[in-house]
Parts: sequence; structure tokens; C-alpha cells
Amino acid sequence: MAWLLWAALAVGGCGDGDHPACRSDAGCAKNQTCVDGSCKPVACAPLTMECRDGDVWRCNDTGTSAELWVDCQGAEACLESRDINWNCPPNTCAETESALRSCRPTPCVPNQPVCDGELSTTCEPDGSGPAPGGHDCASDGQHCHSGACSERACSPGERLCIGDDVYLCTADGVGVRFFHECEVGTACSAKSASCEPVASPVCAAGERFCRNGDVYACSRSGAAFAVAEHCSPELPCHASYRSHSYTDPDRYGPGGADCLPPFEGVPCTPNERRCLNRQIVAQCNQNGSSSALVGNCTGDAFQCVWGGDCASNACSDGDAICRGNEVVACLQGRFPGPGVDCGDKVCSQEGNHAECTSPICTPGELSCSDRIVDHVTRCNDLGLAIVYYETCEIGSVCSDAGGDVHCEKLGCSAGDSACFANQLGPCGEDGLSLASVTIDCAANGQICDSLGTCVSTVSETLGGDDFTLTSFTSLAGNAVCVDSARRLTELQMALSLPQPATLTWLVLEPSADGLRPIASEDRQHPAGMNLFSSGPLDVLLEAGRCYVFAVDGPLEGTPLYFQEPPLLPRRLSFGHFIGSVGGNSEDYVDPRQVYLMRATTAPVSR
Repeated sequence: MAWLLWAALAVGGCGDGDHPACRSDAGCAKNQTCVDGSCKPVACAPLTMECRDGDVWRCNDTGTSAELWVDCQGAEACLESRDINWNCPPNTCAETESALRSCRPTPCVPNQPVCDGELSTTCEPDGSGPAPGGHDCASDGQHCHSGACSERACSPGERLCIGDDVYLCTADGVGVRFFHECEVGTACSAKSASCEPVASPVCAAGERFCRNGDVYACSRSGAAFAVAEHCSPELPCHASYRSHSYTDPDRYGPGGADCLPPFEGVPCTPNERRCLNRQIVAQCNQNGSSSALVGNCTGDAFQCVWGGDCASNACSDGDAICRGNEVVACLQGRFPGPGVDCGDKVCSQEGNHAECTSPICTPGELSCSDRIVDHVTRCNDLGLAIVYYETCEIGSVCSDAGGDVHCEKLGCSAGDSACFANQLGPCGEDGLSLASVTIDCAANGQICDSLGTCVSTVSETLGGDDFTLTSFTSLAGNAVCVDSARRLTELQMALSLPQPATLTWLVLEPSADGLRPIASEDRQHPAGMNLFSSGPLDVLLEAGRCYVFAVDGPLEGTPLYFQEPPLLPRRLSFGHFIGSVGGNSEDYVDPRQVYLMRATTAPVSR
């Protein structure tokens, strides 16, 4: 089955004036690298990272410049990953470890006062820890607290009373921490710094009662009371059925207090039961002149619902659902109607939350996924989400050219400059040939580059800069179908090797039995994170055939770089990228990702 996927596919520089020309790094000075046919100064180790001004900076794949990679925000800063163990001899992993930088919470706030033991100092500008030096508070008979020297507020280990409970002085003598909660009816005594019974309680521990129109609650000790809830004229304080005593928490009945809607002396429907809040139930008398409290719904799983019944929660106050294009809110266990009409907007519901939302797309409209290039997506019927619609067959990607969303065979776009058979011209309607020839590079023993000029050699990068670090089991590489015959002279691939390793560089092609190697090169590589090279190669790439450029070896668990590419980077001067292979599916082409790789090619006759 895997071969059927392949079979469908198989059928089917110079210097810039300021820098010396080159074909590879070997043609440049020691501190230079060959980029697009020119020797450029090396500014940093390719793909390595460093902390700079609290942010993460990354060197590009050629080593010619560094760029801001991650802008650390808030209480985070770029820090080294010191806890990573690469299990390799001393001084052999320095380059790898230097590349491991990330935004992480800082031990302290940058440039703010902080204590380093008894030293009063400030936090490093990057938040990595206390700055060296500072003032020794101990020399003044003081202690460092919150970055400043301070006198002791209490004796270390001393017990203190705060409110009704017992607290303990901290070891530095400048603060306190909670130690013990006094039992109901007792409070911390200033004389003994321990819990003792309250001699003259002023109220029952935990009691709720009405006072001055508000709900008051007695403390656990019974020594004092305070406002627990301010009531409004619409919801005055009433005696209620709420539990109202710490000494008897299971006792429900008149004696508690709540802010409740008026029910005494208010006309009502005879014998009707109704909810005064989520727990308390009132019932109208027989002549409809007044209501009285008749019950309390207890337990977390029950509440008073419409009709004055105690029932398990159908919904909780604050929940909302979509009913048609209306947002309907829960009230006392039910979703009464009508709700709020969303009008030109759309009612959107997620879990127990609903709201009126502006559509993000036109319902039913097709589009191309911005990350998975072989997927056609569709706007859902509400216009609130982009969902999967269709997967293009291998060798095709989603295209929205001209507003027509469809699966399109890989190649060039009609009318664009393209290279086929090492000839330059406008791309034909089929995307796999030229409409006409404008420059014949092959006639001069040259090849085309991606800029539309004739050159003697060209290095091209598969993929871009937005990469994800991942791991695969062994072989990993990219699949390319060739449109212009070339000699492959070098391969490079981004790897992060935890230890030195011998890797096999491979060029493979599909056969009836899967992938068949047509060239291989074993090469020893040092540990580190880099764009590793195969060294010199000489492999004939025939037009009209598909190949895999790959690396094999002890790569299990080795970090590799890949990205989910857009359509445009798939085109190369000598062919087009169709997908990647790797892991346990070495004979399956995955068009959704590409490994960071550079390929250098030259004319066949050279």
C-alpha cells in the first residue's frame, strides 16, 4: 500500500561583488561560510541560542546573523537549562548545552530588592538570582527581610495572638506565620498565647442574626460579631432556615438570617410555593395574603428550583445555553424563556457558557488550512469555526488561487518563472512544464537557480525558520521529485546530537519493495546542535524521478527540526518537495512536514 503512494509520484553560485564566490565552505576562509555562492562572515554557531537582555536569541542556519527568537514576558527571563544531562565526557557537550535556552520564571524580580541570606542586595537584571555583593545586615545586628535590613519584630519561635488564633514568629524574627486555629468557643489569650475558653461571650458561636437591617455573624469564639452581608431595601434581612451555629452545624430552622425578598404581608397565589434564594422555600397561605418560610434545601447536590421544590441541580445560576439564536440564562435550577436574541450575531455555546458572538467566516465557505497544507477546510454552519473538510491525495496540496479552493498537483504556478530541464521560462498550465523557453542554461553547461538566473552551482534550503523540535526513531529525510537533471554534491541537515555519532547520509528512490538506496556516505559527527554536512557527494538526479534525501543512524530520541510548511517553499530550482519520511513509517510520505535541510546541486556534465 505504501508503494502505491510512491508509484503515483514516480510516474509522473556566483559571488555578490562584496564577497568571494564559492561552491562550498571549503572554498571560504576559516571564519567564513558559503551562502548562496558567496563567502559570508560567520557571526555565530548555526542554530545555537543565547540569552541576551533577558530574551532568547537564535543564530540562523548559516551562522551569519542572530535574531530575537523568544521575547520573554512578565516574570520570565531567558535562563540556561542547567539540569540537562547529556551523558557525555567533559568539554564535549559545550556547544549543545550553550544552545539550550528558554523563558522560565525568574527566582526574583529583575532589579528589585532581594535577600541573599543576610545580605541585602538586588536581583540580577535578567532575574536569574541575587546580584553579588550587597550589605551584610548581620553586621548591624539586623536581619535581611524583603531585600532590606530590618529590626526583629518578634523573637524567633515566639507564639503570638492575631485575632482569635495563634501565630508563630518566623526564624528571622521579622514576620509571623499561622500556627493553630482555636476551637469553637475559645480564643487566643494574650497572657498564655494559647487557646482558652471565652469568659464572657457576647453571642452564640457562628450565629447569624439581623441587626440594623443587615446580616451579622458571630465569631467562632463568641467574643465578637461583625457584618456578614449588607442587605438592600429590595432584599431586607429576615430570620431564615440557614444553618446558624458552629456548635450545631446540622441544625436548620428559624434562627439564622439572610437577605431575602419580602414575603410577609405580601399578596401571593394561595398555597403557591416559591424560592426566596437557592436554599430557602416559602409558601403562600390559603387566602393569598402572606407567605411563610417552610423549608431549606440542604446539601451540595440540591437547590430550590421553580415551583418551590428541592431538587438536584438542573443548572446553576450563571449557566447559560443557546436556544435557537437566543442566550438563555439559568435561574434557580431552570432555563426559563425567553432569552436574549443575538440578532446579527450568533449564539455560541461552550460547556455551560453561552454568548452572542460575531461570525469569523461565511458558513459553508471552503478554505486552505494555514498549517496542514494538504487539508481543505470548511466554515461550520454557524460561521464560528474552521473545520476539516477534505484531504488532498499524495503529491497535491490545497490551493485557493483565483478564489477557487481545490486540491492542486505540486509544481509551479502558471505564468510564474520556473526551471525545467535546466531551462528558464514561464510555467505552463499543468504546473509541471514550461510554456516557452526564455533562457537555456543547459546550452551553456549551467543550471537554473531559484532566482531565475543561470549559475554553475546552487545551494537551496528546504523549509523556513519556524521550526519545532521533535524526536524520531532512526531514518529521517525529505522526498523531492526532480524536474531538472542535476548532480547532488552535498546535503546538510539540522540535528541536535547529544553525543558524537556516526550517521549514514542516504539518497534513496522508490522501488517495488519500498525505498532502495542508490548512494550512501558514512560520516562521524561531533555532539552539538548544527547544520551537519554529508561532505562531498556525487549523485546523478534524473529528471522525472523522485528521491529521498535522508540521514540514518543512532537517531532514536535525537531532536530533529521540522515545520509544517506553506505551499511556496515547496518549489526548488531542480524539482518540488512532496513530503518527508521518518520514524516507523519510512516508506510513507507525509506532506504535512519538512525537515530543515540544504541541498547543493551542479550541472550533470561537470
